[in-house]
Amino acid sequence: MSTITVRDIRPNRPQPIFSATPHRLFCFVGAVQLVATLLFWFRTLMGWYIASAPAAPFAVAGTAAHIFLMLYGLFTFFVFGF
Repeated sequence: MSTITVRDIRPNRPQPIFSATPHRLFCFVGAVQLVATLLFWFRTLMGWYIASAPAAPFAVAGTAAHIFLMLYGLFTFFVFGF
């Protein structure tokens, strides 16, 4: 009997993590924006409620910036990611 050799047709380079499926990049960017927005909001709340950490001066109110970042930054990427 003869044996059949199956050749591996995959390339020798590893599969890129983000380009393997299109939604992975959106989920990753959404997660990064979640962390950035939460750090911004945490810093704003520290400035409001802790006297030793004064609030950083922003051109936009912290509440308005938090709402904008969560609605148009974070949720948009998570919706397209899933």
